[in-house]
This record gives sequence, C-alpha cells and structure tokens, in this order.
Amino acid sequence: MKIGILTYHHAHNYGAYIQACALCNRLNAEPDIDCELIDFRMKKEVDFYSLSRISKKTRLLRPMKYHFMKEQFAAFEEALSDPVMKKSDTSIVSDSIDDFTNLVKGRYDAIITGSDEVWKTEAYRGFPTAYWLPGDLQCKKFAYAASSRSDFSSLPESGKQFIQNTLHDYTFIGVREQSTADQLIHMTDAPSKVHVCCDPSFLYDFPVRKASVPELLEGKCRLNPSKKTILLMSNERKLAFTILKNCAGHCNLVSVYNSHPGWKNAAHIKPLEWVELIANADLVITTYFHGTCLSIVNQTPFLTVGSAARDSKLISVFDETASFRDRYIKNTEALASQKNLYQYLENFMTPPETAGYVAEKRENFSVFLSALRS
Repeated sequence: MKIGILTYHHAHNYGAYIQACALCNRLNAEPDIDCELIDFRMKKEVDFYSLSRISKKTRLLRPMKYHFMKEQFAAFEEALSDPVMKKSDTSIVSDSIDDFTNLVKGRYDAIITGSDEVWKTEAYRGFPTAYWLPGDLQCKKFAYAASSRSDFSSLPESGKQFIQNTLHDYTFIGVREQSTADQLIHMTDAPSKVHVCCDPSFLYDFPVRKASVPELLEGKCRLNPSKKTILLMSNERKLAFTILKNCAGHCNLVSVYNSHPGWKNAAHIKPLEWVELIANADLVITTYFHGTCLSIVNQTPFLTVGSAARDSKLISVFDETASFRDRYIKNTEALASQKNLYQYLENFMTPPETAGYVAEKRENFSVFLSALRS
C-alpha cells in the first residue's frame, strides 16, 4: 500500500519535524505499507522561515538573538537533508491547490493529512489550502491527529461549505484535540468518522544516545559536568528570568529553540539532537506541547508550565491521566510564587510514571491502521 503524508515536515520547528518523522517511520514499520512524506511546501511557509524576514532593527539592536536565529536556521536546513524520513522524489513549492493536485493525483493509494495545525484557518498559510486535501486526488483520504485551534463558526458560509464538502470525501478523520473534534462532528455528514488520536510523537522511539547533557553539548556549550542540567523550551522571558534568578549556581541552565539572557543558549541543534537532549536532561521545563510529549515518551523528568497560546493542546494531555498530572503548573506566576523555587524543582527531578500512558496510545493506533487497510 503506497501512502503519502501531507504535513509541515519542512517547518523550522522541532515539533513539526518530529511528528512528521514519527508518523512516517511508524507506518513504514508495517510490512504492507510503503509510506513517504509528500515534499510539498507553500511559498508562504518558505517566506515565513526565511532569514530575510528578520528586521534590520533586530539585526542591529539584538545581534545575539540574530546570531541564534541564524544558527538555528542552519541546523534545520542541515536536518532536512538527513535521511531520517522518507520523502517523495518530486517536490514543489507553491500556494496553489491545483499545483498540489497535479503533484499527487493518482500517485498514492491513500493520502494522510496531519498531524500538526494543518487545519488552522487564520494562520499565515491562509485558508483554504492543500492541507485539507480538496478535489479528486484518485485515492482515499485520511486525517491523522490533525489540529485546528480555530473557530470554524466565524468562517463565511463559503468557508464552512468548503469544509463540509471536503470532509465528505474522507474515510477517517483523526484529530488531535477534542475541541477540534467537537467542531468537525457538526460539519460532516458522517460524525462517526471523527476520532481523537494521539500525536505521532507518542508512537515512535527515536534512537538516542545515553549521555549527559554536558557531553552531548560539548563543543556547543560549556557546562559543568558535575552539575545537573535543566533544559528549557519556552519563549516566555519571565519564566526564563524566574528560573535563572532562583537556580543559577545550582545547576546548568540550557535553553533550546529560544534564546534567553543569562542562559546557555543552544542554537545549532538539529531535531534529533533535540530529542537526545530531552531524553538525557535532569529536568525539562517547557511551555511547548511537543516538549511535553517527548519528555513523556522518554520518561524524562519534566514540568510543563501553562501558556495561554497553547493550553488547549497541553491540557488535552494532562486531562487524560492522573499519573503525572502534578507535572503541570498553571502559569509562570504560579511557579514564581514558590518560596524555594530550586527545591521545588528538585522534587520533579525523578522519572515520571509514563510507560503505561505511552503503551495505551500505541495500542490505540491500531484503530487508525485498521481504517487505513479497509
């Protein structure tokens, strides 16, 4: 069975890269499936992730931030040439749905859209896009862990009709959050096709070296090998400052994906190196969904701090289990209110009980596999 996946595999974003790689590799573990990522990007995405979008003001007034972004850009570009996920032998950069249709029509037995926020209607890629899989593609259509976090009721009638017409052609509509499912159930003529699925990052074990973070970052950051390491993944400066103020001197403080004053900022980190850092950290503190997911998969000590921009995704994980619900704290203010913050964080530096949760997610994937083979 020839399967194509349409997702944000080329975005300069750790979570986007990892979820794409995980779903493709997991499906290729099935003996009857030949799966590849459809190498399609929108021009809007290419422009968005271009270094040229960084303003002259940022380059002049915040040279350290600009240097960090340049290094990060280079790391992602290098990663996209690594043979860690199978991609189609033809590629295209276009904002045209017709161009995508011509690229894939009749080429696959089935196309899967998702995971990630491929159905977000107000983002920079616009709406509608090829990620909805509209039109006749001469194959079955599936969604797996697609996400939106958009209010479809605010769309004009033409937009709502587009979604309804498009969903009609799907064999299986898998979404990542219940909030997306609730909206789509009312927009399809077959509500039973809508399922809530786990993010692909839960489904696949990436090969990781067992080593300390100082060893992994040797040559990139100078760290004290005798101290524990807190790995931060957040763009919230107040959170970074709060941890720095209370924990500097007690442990190594390393930030990935975002740069923060006073931290060891690891910029040139490719996605699989990011997974290794998470797997080996003494504590991961994150406001990001995939930072949480990869900590859970690797049974890494972690603390997730709520963020208004991402709470719907984060809460969907913690609402499902009581075994590690205490590793979610509402916001930075709640964390800052702790009297002895470092001692408070030390309480989380023990491996969480996550194996059962991950095993359940992987077992439930069989529902999607059955639909794919039907």
